[in-house]
Amino acid sequence: MSRDRLTLEQLKAVTATTGSWTRVEGTEIMMTIPNMLTLLRVALIPFLVLALALKTESSHWIGFWIFVAASCTDYLDGKLARSLSQISPFGKFFDPVADKLLVAASILMLAALGRLPDLHIIPGLVILCREIFVSGLREFLAQINVTMPVSPLGKVKTAFQFGALAVLILNPEQTFEKIPYLQGLGFMMLWAAAILTLISGYDYLRTGIVYLMREENK
Repeated sequence: MSRDRLTLEQLKAVTATTGSWTRVEGTEIMMTIPNMLTLLRVALIPFLVLALALKTESSHWIGFWIFVAASCTDYLDGKLARSLSQISPFGKFFDPVADKLLVAASILMLAALGRLPDLHIIPGLVILCREIFVSGLREFLAQINVTMPVSPLGKVKTAFQFGALAVLILNPEQTFEKIPYLQGLGFMMLWAAAILTLISGYDYLRTGIVYLMREENK
């Protein structure tokens, strides 16, 4: 029995308290409840985009609830993974990717619908550029076998992003006339998320530069 196979069997014995294993192109992925919630978050994105693209009052509310449901899976998958001892390499990799896809799709749709007017497009661009940068940095670190866990500040940033986007996804022609300060609250949260994005992005950059310099000096 090869070392890789032995390691896999040991991993199954330790972590597979519940859930099943699925083979994908020669690899095996543990399909636990946390991992399925992460995959569900990605699967909901096309339905969110479609709901917003329809531009009707009911579809905007549907899009809002789809976004809220997708955001809740981000909290639940991590909580369940820890409580059920089902933390997996797949979950560590795909959970932040799913967050980035959800946020990017939402920002792009809001911009396309004119929901980020004037200077309010800037925090959206800051968030998108940072996510691209961090993804590239993670890819570089992965090549030298270094993992970069999500920082506590990154989690706060994600919460502000989700809160701001949920508010701005609501139909402005209906909701914001009844609650006039709601749109302003959404913009404030988006700017706050952008500021937190820059701060956490700097932390990642500082860490990445340390490993980059080590690689250059080898």
